[in-house]
Amino acid sequence: MLASLIGAGASSLLGEQTPRDRGWRIPFLVGGLLGFVGLYLRRGLAETGPFTSGRAEAVPRSPRALLPGLAGNNTALARIVGLSPGVTVVYYVWAVGVSAFAISAKGAPRRPWCSGPGVLAIAMFMITLPPLGALSDT
Repeated sequence: MLASLIGAGASSLLGEQTPRDRGWRIPFLVGGLLGFVGLYLRRGLAETGPFTSGRAEAVPRSPRALLPGLAGNNTALARIVGLSPGVTVVYYVWAVGVSAFAISAKGAPRRPWCSGPGVLAIAMFMITLPPLGALSDT
């Protein structure tokens, strides 16, 4: 979402041609810098109790144990295999497809507002992900 907002801001501030020429690098630069900030913050965090106790009790597993484990969890596997493509397609349609369709088929001008559906899709994804994740855990 931050990258979409930066892209819209760059288009507004730098004009329409500059972001196409070299301004598209700005979100990647900001993302890279935020990655280093995240690494720095993560380095100082203590591990949670369940993680450290689970690591002490962990038994090395063979790759051959994967298939029986998946076979024993058919319902969870079907949820993952069934929901992941659907969520990906819906997200892509809203994040990319709507603005591309508006520009190419409907003749909408290439303006910063064209990234609005993408920002809205990301915001909706961020809002709905926790409750849907909790629902999938039931």
